[in-house]
Amino acid sequence: MKKFLKIFAVILALLLAVIIVVPMALSSKIGDIVKHEANAMLNAKVEFESLDISLLRHFPKASLELVDFSVTGVGEFEDQVLVAGDRLEVAVDVMSLFGESFEISKVWLQSPKINGIVTKGGALNWDIMGTTTVEEEEVVEEESESESAFKLSLKALNIENGEVAYTDNQSNMRFYTAPVSLALSGDLSAATTTLKIGASAADITFVSDGDSFASGLTASLNGAVAADLENNRYTLSSLSLAVNSVRAALNGWVELDGDDIVTDIALDCSDNNFKSILSLVPVLYTKDFEELTAAGEVSLTGAVKGRMSGDKYPSFDIRLKVKDGSFKYADLPKSVTDIDIVAAVVNKGATLDATTVDISQFGASFGGQSFTATLKASTPLSDLAFAATAKGKVDLGAIKDIYPLEDMALKGIVTADAALSGRMSDIEKGAYDRLGVNGQLGVEGIEVEYGKFPTIEVNRAMATLSPAKMALENLDVKIGGSDISATGSLTNYWGYLLHDKTLSGRLALSSQMLDLNELMASMATEEQTEEQSKEGEESEETSDDLSLIEIPKNLQLTLDCSLKKVLFEKMVIDNFEGRASVNNGVLSLDDLAMSMFDGKARAAAKYSTANIDSPRLGFDATFNQASFKTTAAQLELVEKIVPLFEKIEGTYTMTVKCDMLLDKTMSPVLKSVNGGGSITSGNFKLSNIPALDRLAKLVGNGVDLSTIASSEATVISFTIENGNVVTKPFDIKIGNTKLTLSGLTGLDQTIDYSVAVALPQMTLYGKIGGTFSDPKVSLDSAKSIESALQSVGVTKEAVVEVVEEKVDNTKAQLIAEAEAKAAKLIETARAEADKLVEKASNPIAKVAAKAAANKLIEEAERQAAKLIEEAKQ
Repeated sequence: MKKFLKIFAVILALLLAVIIVVPMALSSKIGDIVKHEANAMLNAKVEFESLDISLLRHFPKASLELVDFSVTGVGEFEDQVLVAGDRLEVAVDVMSLFGESFEISKVWLQSPKINGIVTKGGALNWDIMGTTTVEEEEVVEEESESESAFKLSLKALNIENGEVAYTDNQSNMRFYTAPVSLALSGDLSAATTTLKIGASAADITFVSDGDSFASGLTASLNGAVAADLENNRYTLSSLSLAVNSVRAALNGWVELDGDDIVTDIALDCSDNNFKSILSLVPVLYTKDFEELTAAGEVSLTGAVKGRMSGDKYPSFDIRLKVKDGSFKYADLPKSVTDIDIVAAVVNKGATLDATTVDISQFGASFGGQSFTATLKASTPLSDLAFAATAKGKVDLGAIKDIYPLEDMALKGIVTADAALSGRMSDIEKGAYDRLGVNGQLGVEGIEVEYGKFPTIEVNRAMATLSPAKMALENLDVKIGGSDISATGSLTNYWGYLLHDKTLSGRLALSSQMLDLNELMASMATEEQTEEQSKEGEESEETSDDLSLIEIPKNLQLTLDCSLKKVLFEKMVIDNFEGRASVNNGVLSLDDLAMSMFDGKARAAAKYSTANIDSPRLGFDATFNQASFKTTAAQLELVEKIVPLFEKIEGTYTMTVKCDMLLDKTMSPVLKSVNGGGSITSGNFKLSNIPALDRLAKLVGNGVDLSTIASSEATVISFTIENGNVVTKPFDIKIGNTKLTLSGLTGLDQTIDYSVAVALPQMTLYGKIGGTFSDPKVSLDSAKSIESALQSVGVTKEAVVEVVEEKVDNTKAQLIAEAEAKAAKLIETARAEADKLVEKASNPIAKVAAKAAANKLIEEAERQAAKLIEEAKQ
């Protein structure tokens, strides 16, 4: 017995070793094979971090797990993810591996992302199957005709925290939902089975042709479906569907007939109340929705019946009735009452263009006021036909008593009594005489306060509607510190409102104060708020930079402007008169007259965002008696390129023409600035200029350049080339001294100027480089000396002749003196040599003395030759 147990233990240990070690050893190799074969078979790039095989995780099932997997497009869809996820796991019946069917019992998907894309040309990013040869197609056909030995036997499918996105660029449609969860169980290998379904989706968004049909919806589907898998028929019995708080029981059946879908489903919506219906209204379905109570009689029915085949759709009929409806928030004092709705969305089959919408009754009362409206619409795809009415008075101040406004405050009265009917084709063609339009829209005493945005006040405004135009009367608006009054008319306003067509018209615009900085800052704040809401977080940092203002391309307006004061960046503009026109993304300003920089100006300008990536500004202006200092203080471009302006006291007259690109903060891209003009000043004073102070020190002779005061007209012509200001030579007189300057001012405030200082005795020439704050000044000595000689009537040639003659005389004299010194040196050496020989007392001493004497004479001759050569040089 012990021996048997030992043998059994050994066998069990070996089996456990096989179960544990073999999958670990094979996982990496199998993963490489799977990745290689998948990439060879698909027109896509398949990646995963790891492939794990386990015989223990779901024992007695084997499991295969992919971690961090993705399928990414190639070619036209390069780097665009089709499918990705954190984990894909399947459980396989081990014994089925040795039988006729391969049984996958469960599939888990964790955090999958599915992204379907259709291009404008009709290409599909999920069409990733590789091409097959004729032989391969024949093999596939033979296998399909015979009973396959491979059978899929799925028992359960689970998806957690999924995300689904679909973008159809052909039909301009976008769908998105996340998170998505699904729990599906049933025996998909059986002829008949019961499928249990639990599914949910949140943040459902559907946009078509720029119109939002769903935003932020939640939906769930729960229950069981009797599935006849042999005949592809699925019977629904009280399958529960919920959209937000609206619940419906689905009864009927769905059958798959080839590529067609045949259905007959009825919606039992009896388990709903008016609060459920209100959950479909996005503005009401918020975090405060649970605090809302509602009452009223409600009837909601729906049915879908018929065949979906290609562009053919089954019929559907959805009807809603609400009688004596009301709702109230718990913390607010008043209710919305007398809500009556009769609405139907019907399609008798064939195409979606056969859909009709009929809201024959819509009415509500609150704050002592009532409002009613109706709408009928048909042929929405081919040529939308519509008829709508709106009538009533709404007290905005009463909204705070019925709806939680949080940090918003409203006041004022809105009135409407208007009717509209016609076809979209008439609007697109401008055939306004075929439209039925009449009535009035008016507001009075409006005041809107919202968060950090400027307060908006509308004293009074009235618009009279006709088929051809909207006549605007007595528009009087205040936004923060700005006020705007306007009258005029707008045409094609229905095309603009309903179909994004171009709005045309002419308005007379006037204002006592127009603070563009405040208005643009509020627009930037709105964009930041929208961005933060998308990201779900707030930024504590704020920026003083303006954001780019985009000129809409669907506006064609002319504005006759009379503006008392305009603030833009640091500029203060008074008495602005002129014409502004907006056309195809370009704002043009013509015949402008204004007071600015403490002087007068006339100008024309164009600001274009037709290419939003390269906004452009150009202007042609004349300034009269404008202040140097005020210009530098208010105009950033001058402050950057010519900071010297801020040190000049006095006025100038200037003509300038300029063109430039702007960045995303509406600041000039300096390297793109080009133009030119001239500036004239007859009365200015300039002090404490480092460059002139250093020039004065170099000139000397008591020249004082610390203050330049001129009462004579100084004219400076200039060009602006790639942001650099290039000035032609111009003169400035300082007492008895005249300066002539010309050169270039760079983007980085570097300067490169040539200067001539005309003194009574001579003219000195120099260079001024470096920067305005740290100039580098140098004199051109050669040019200055030549100028000095000319001032005393001596030519350069005469000076050269005299100098050359003097040099020749000096050269001969130096050589003669050197030869005399050399002869004297040799003579002295010979005398000393004779003395050495005479002093020798014996023959040997005499020989030594003669040798020393010869050496002395040779050295003297060498030194003499050197003296003569040096004199010649």
